[in-house]
Amino acid sequence: MTLVLFMRRDAQRLLDIVAAAGAVAGYIAETGQEQFLSGGLAHDAILRQLTVAGEAAFKISAEL
Repeated sequence: MTLVLFMRRDAQRLLDIVAAAGAVAGYIAETGQEQFLSGGLAHDAILRQLTVAGEAAFKISAEL
């Protein structure tokens, strides 16, 4: 693959990480610790966004 293609994919992955972090911040602002720890939709949503960020981070090229 060319360097430009790596850069485009890495840029998209970085945007995915930023978007996931923003979503997590929003969920945290709306959810208290007790509500988060008790499970439910906010808990699942936060864990999903952390998974998205982690998967994107794992796929960033070594060239970056």
